[in-house]
Amino acid sequence: MAIMIPALDAKLIENWGERAFYRAAQALPREYTVLYSYKYRDKNTAKDFDVIREADFVIVHPSLGFLVVEVKQGDIDCRNGVWYEYKGGTYQKMHKDPVDQARNAAFAILKAYEDKTGHKFPLFFRYAIAFPECTRLQGEVPADLDPDSILLFDDMESL
Repeated sequence: MAIMIPALDAKLIENWGERAFYRAAQALPREYTVLYSYKYRDKNTAKDFDVIREADFVIVHPSLGFLVVEVKQGDIDCRNGVWYEYKGGTYQKMHKDPVDQARNAAFAILKAYEDKTGHKFPLFFRYAIAFPECTRLQGEVPADLDPDSILLFDDMESL
């Protein structure tokens, strides 16, 4: 089992999608460390002060690198590059683009590493989105997102 930080009972996670992903991430091999609700400073947003943001999950492997995953619950759709979630019997535009959230977090974490160490990150890094309740994703996803970086219901059985 992966090292989970924080190590908690998944039942305590209120967001169903994050709870499902937490359980799936627990099943990763011991070499992986999974940070849930990871807080980081975003120095690119405001010039005068740091903004504290959150990555839903950061999955780290010592010889592979890291993956940032933004998780959204519910039924999700993408139309012309705009993300929608099914709420109240209809699809509504999401307040935040999950790909932007994951990408921004990945690059902020990368920059923090390089600022702290003075070196380029020596391994790979990637960002992904997870929709644990979706069995299929409708619509055309953004061209900059690798199709393998979209995790759906069936992927929760074996990350």
